[in-house]
Amino acid sequence: MKTALIILFAVLLASWAKLASAENLHQKYGPSWDCGYITAGLPIYDYCKPCEDKGMEFFKDSDISGHCVPKEGSAEQEVEQPPVVVPKKAPPKKKVRVQYTIRFCNKAGPETMYVALGTNDQLGGVMRFTLRGWYSIPTGVCKDLAVKEFGNYNEMVFAYHAQVGQRFWPAKVWPADSNWSPEEWLKNRAAEQVNFCVDPSKAFERYTEPLGNCSANHQRGFGILWVEKQDGAKMIVKEVHVK
Repeated sequence: MKTALIILFAVLLASWAKLASAENLHQKYGPSWDCGYITAGLPIYDYCKPCEDKGMEFFKDSDISGHCVPKEGSAEQEVEQPPVVVPKKAPPKKKVRVQYTIRFCNKAGPETMYVALGTNDQLGGVMRFTLRGWYSIPTGVCKDLAVKEFGNYNEMVFAYHAQVGQRFWPAKVWPADSNWSPEEWLKNRAAEQVNFCVDPSKAFERYTEPLGNCSANHQRGFGILWVEKQDGAKMIVKEVHVK
């Protein structure tokens, strides 16, 4: 029993001595120390020198062995931080451009039809129209006169006057006190026509308000038509048949 205790004590003493000798020699002796301070030919020198050649420090495990460790502050010793994930912003929703085509068909007889068209880009307030004339449409033919966008609106309005020979659509000019104002157009869909000033003898284009002041032979009645967006449709065709 006594002999066993002596052997156990000797083993523990040897283990303690081994642990006590384990240390980083570069850290222990400072930055001026290198493996050259170890006598060449000793086993521990052969462990130390390769560490220095790799730019690392030498950790002595025992009097005859050791291993390499990264230098303090080296990139290998730094704790790698997880990458910062920046949430991607959702791309802005692309605005869908919804357009409408104004198409006129001449069903009125054997003669060419001439059309003046008033279009606008804004509902409410002072509604000014781009007025153009005269579009010529042969008999039995349909022709696209304008392509416009709804913009921020779900509906838009346009005005037209058509002429075939001595026949007119609308048939007559309304008295000034019977005309619907643009404000009334928006409140009351029963509005049927309004007057514009045109040049009856040649092509014209002007940016104007309805109910303009001009001589009687330059006034024409214009019919009022609405066009509305349709679910999922990017192009709406408003077809007007003049008979």
